[in-house]
Amino acid sequence: MIIAVGFKVNSERAVQFRKWVNQIAKDYTIKGWVIDDERLKNGGSVLTTEYFDRLLEQIREIHLSKRLDLFLMADDREVLQNTGKITAEIAKTKAETEFEKYRVIQDRLFMSDFDKYMLELEKNSKK
Repeated sequence: MIIAVGFKVNSERAVQFRKWVNQIAKDYTIKGWVIDDERLKNGGSVLTTEYFDRLLEQIREIHLSKRLDLFLMADDREVLQNTGKITAEIAKTKAETEFEKYRVIQDRLFMSDFDKYMLELEKNSKK
């Protein structure tokens, strides 16, 4: 909401805000994270041990995912790259082919009520 208001106002302060927001958004899209350098340099109130613990935890998670990918590649397992980049058409085609494979097995194992009744009649007629 604040960003929307900042882009509708035409004052010098609003222009400063838009420049700041655009820089933050650009940094985030390129790096995937944003650090307030000025606050870090000036010893801002956010710099607590809890803050650094959270930051270290995030870094560990990133390193863990990279190590997991390396392990999977070393173990000759495929690592899914570009997640979310498959088109709906490709996904639908893949799903339909998998369904067809399963349907053949399902049809082979399926016994209709009629077939069950006929088996029961055969058993009863043999007695």
